[in-house]
This record gives sequence, structure tokens and C-alpha cells, in this order.
Amino acid sequence: MSIESRLKKDDLGGEFQLWEGQEMLAHMMFSQPFPDRIIIQHTQVDQSQKGKGLGKRLFDQMIEYAKSNALSVVPRCNFTQKMFERYPEYKDLL
Repeated sequence: MSIESRLKKDDLGGEFQLWEGQEMLAHMMFSQPFPDRIIIQHTQVDQSQKGKGLGKRLFDQMIEYAKSNALSVVPRCNFTQKMFERYPEYKDLL
């Protein structure tokens, strides 16, 4: 079974999600208090899925969303902060 990326969004923010069938494996929550930026609040990967690159997939999904919507990113969660340090090519989104 393949892993599906989803975006759940409303006026206040949303989640980038990874699903396999009926099970959500990982998610990254964000708020969007301003039209030009998103604030990454929390990233979580199911304990059974750790080490499989799902966090990086969520990060990539968020980066693509930010780029395609001309948004800046405020990384409030530790995971996202570390990912921006690891991938300095995305610092222009900060």
C-alpha cells in the first residue's frame, strides 16, 4: 500500500498529513494568522513509523506548499527548526 499526502486546511491553519489506507501515519500542524506566512506548531510521526523518512516527507510537503503560495515559514517546532538547519537551501522561506 502506498502513502498518500493530504492537506487539511481552514481559515486558521491546518495540517500536512501522511496516510496509509485508513491510518494517519504522521502530521505537521500549522497556523496561518497572516495571509503571507505559516507558523509550524508541531510535527508528529507515529512511533511505529519512526526512521522511515516520513518527517522529511512532511517537511518537503510543507516547503512545496509555502513556495507555491508565496508564504514565509515560522518554524516553532524543534523538528522543523532542525530541518531548516539541515537544509539551508530553504532559509529564504524563513
